Amino acid sequence: KEVNLTPPNSNNKIVVQGVIQAGYPAYVMLTKSEPYFSTISPSSYQDLFITDAIVNVTKSGGSKVELININNIQTNNPIIDSLIYSIGEQYPGFYVEWPFDILNFNNLPYKDVIGDYGNRYDLEVSWNQDTITASTTIPYNHTVDSIWFKTDPLSSKDSLGVFWFR
Repeated sequence: KEVNLTPPNSNNKIVVQGVIQAGYPAYVMLTKSEPYFSTISPSSYQDLFITDAIVNVTKSGGSKVELININNIQTNNPIIDSLIYSIGEQYPGFYVEWPFDILNFNNLPYKDVIGDYGNRYDLEVSWNQDTITASTTIPYNHTVDSIWFKTDPLSSKDSLGVFWFR
């Protein structure tokens, strides 16, 4: 029996992929959805990215940062600018919390970013008269003070089991 796997075309939707973690800059990748069986070419790949949105992250205490599109960042530092240019060429829909001390690898995590433990964060993306919102929290760290392994009593192999921690 012949099966037709051509789904109906649907309107493009905004695809939001975001990350926020304590001590590191928040970032978001914005793209448009494409039909499942669509053909991807270099030009259609570039057209997937959204580069003119307004992206804000608000912390539960009220502080707010606007994430900046990677192609709108200029630092006048040739090393940083070349890194930013490379990211912008590959991922033009990349938005990041800016500024932060991008070359400071000795004192991680960063102190000058919005992400911190125990807070709620609201994301708002505005583009072409659409607004998308999301919320999350960054839970507190929990220190692991012990870890152990118990073999599975139903297994004949001594390497199958479960790791436990507290």
